[in-house]
Amino acid sequence: WHFGWPKFVSSLWMAFEGGLAAVAYGPCRVKAPVADGRVMIREETDYPFRERIALVVADCTATKEFTLRVRIPAWCEGATVKVNGQAIGPVASGAFADVRRTWRTGDRLDVNLPMRVVVTDGWSHNSSAVTRGPLVFARPISGRKERIENKDERGFAKWCILPTEKWNDVLVCAGRTPSWGVRELPVAEQPFDSQSPAVVVDADGASYSGGGWGEMVKEPGDTARAGEPPWDVPPQKVTKTLPLQPVGATELRLTLLPVAWPAKK
Repeated sequence: WHFGWPKFVSSLWMAFEGGLAAVAYGPCRVKAPVADGRVMIREETDYPFRERIALVVADCTATKEFTLRVRIPAWCEGATVKVNGQAIGPVASGAFADVRRTWRTGDRLDVNLPMRVVVTDGWSHNSSAVTRGPLVFARPISGRKERIENKDERGFAKWCILPTEKWNDVLVCAGRTPSWGVRELPVAEQPFDSQSPAVVVDADGASYSGGGWGEMVKEPGDTARAGEPPWDVPPQKVTKTLPLQPVGATELRLTLLPVAWPAKK
């Protein structure tokens, strides 16, 4: 919950016997002892919304070699690592790339992690999720809050959020790596904000009401819940664009959606 962010920040960098390792990425600064001195590295990036990461050696007193180790995620194909503009390689996915040298103040290590849109399958009721790089995307749904109990056993009010628009959407794609449009928008101070998302995937979609998809279900003890996705959806024509946002920027949302193949013209 709220501890996730400070724990994430404190785990961006780790030390090992030969130097420092960037195990996760985000804008930050790190100061640490290395070799026979100390180093301060400034990380400049809009990751995970952008592909590029720059590690700038802001200050270094070490006179001996040490290693900067950067992680290349398993989802990434075609990653590149450059030191002061010169590429090193080869760079393997799902592994660390090591750069060992005598680092100097002003040196720069650039990492580029190409991100593509992927539709992953095998989820509940044969549904699929949309990812781009490290982020999972969802279709936000407009909703209203409804108070269902004045207080629970701890004295807090209970609320539910109910949709105020139709949400019987399905994805329409012929493969797992569709060429949908990606909009990279300005990265706000609060990047996980539904009103100003940093990146949007414009997915091809359609409306489908078979199997009760898009309906709310009520059972004893339920306030209301979404019906399960249908197992199979017949081919559909693309009738709408579904603007998908990072899950963290949404409240009421569709994260797992049925997928239909495009209908023949």
